[in-house]
Amino acid sequence: MHKQTKQTITLRLDEGLKTRIKALADTQGISAHSLMVRSIESEIDTLEARQQFLRDAENAWLEYEATGLHLTGSELCNWLDAIARGEDKEPPECHL
Repeated sequence: MHKQTKQTITLRLDEGLKTRIKALADTQGISAHSLMVRSIESEIDTLEARQQFLRDAENAWLEYEATGLHLTGSELCNWLDAIARGEDKEPPECHL
């Protein structure tokens, strides 16, 4: 198993934020350090997911520009409505 190397970094936080972190950590029964690490990891996960979403959207747009294949809004809504009603319905075929 690969052991991750950990490094100490310094964060300069104002007193108000330090107080908030400590209070939240105390209510969760964890250390302020643990809360900060979890918070940073959560924010990184969120930002990475957002970047992936934007890359996927850009790729979808480029594919649409190249092929012209698409669904109309009503085709998509009709399919989603069927799914919401519990129907096991295949998505509509893309078309020009």
